[in-house]
Amino acid sequence: METALAAPSPADRPAADPPVHHALRRFMHDTLMRVGALDVTRRLELDCTVNLVQRLLEVLGEPAPDLHATMHTLRHAGASERRAQAAQLYRELAALLAAQPAMALRGAATGSFRRWPDHADTEH
Repeated sequence: METALAAPSPADRPAADPPVHHALRRFMHDTLMRVGALDVTRRLELDCTVNLVQRLLEVLGEPAPDLHATMHTLRHAGASERRAQAAQLYRELAALLAAQPAMALRGAATGSFRRWPDHADTEH
């Protein structure tokens, strides 16, 4: 059974999205897309992607122990297990990020982000 997501009311959104909010949304999107397109047979790509997810979790201030466990398993799993672990990582990260918009808006409005990576709003 599908449920419709309610669109945020204009009162919930700032009048103009600050650049920090745009950069955070872009960072979350890029990271999720990279996890979804991960080629688990390429060790360097796998390590870079897991490091990017860890960096995003630091920026969001999320402990996410389930994600950390999945990333650890993904890094150390045999080749036959990596595809399933990558899919699990994608599902867990998507669920975590789906809960972030309200928090991201509050954080951007108050400037309360603990750390901010150098993630430009440019194409890679």
